[in-house]
Amino acid sequence: MRAIYKIRRERKKMFDNSETIAQRVKSLRNHYNMTQDEFAAELGILQSTLSAIECGNVKPKFETLQRLGNLIDHDNLEWLLYGNTEDINTSKWDRKRFEALLDRLSEDELKFCRQWLELYVNSLKKDKK
Repeated sequence: MRAIYKIRRERKKMFDNSETIAQRVKSLRNHYNMTQDEFAAELGILQSTLSAIECGNVKPKFETLQRLGNLIDHDNLEWLLYGNTEDINTSKWDRKRFEALLDRLSEDELKFCRQWLELYVNSLKKDKK
């Protein structure tokens, strides 16, 4: 029984900070230059729900927090929930988004992107020399 109360206290403590969670959710969305519609779609929630979360009017559900954790890497959930000042690692989400974009391209478009990327990487190598 005590374990249940401890979990409830921890959950209440976590969500008492909902305004700052709201600010961090919004700053994460802005970091990726995404609209509320786009970010809400990534999270599997309605735009109106995301708006309410960002305004601090609604506390994010556990499922939403899990999806955010999947997007930003679970190591960064501490930052999202508690505002830990360590830098967040968004490379996992960047790769997922990049792969999703590539999946939408035709074979010819993929070939063009690969060639362009190879030229770009080679130009970076030349600049470093």
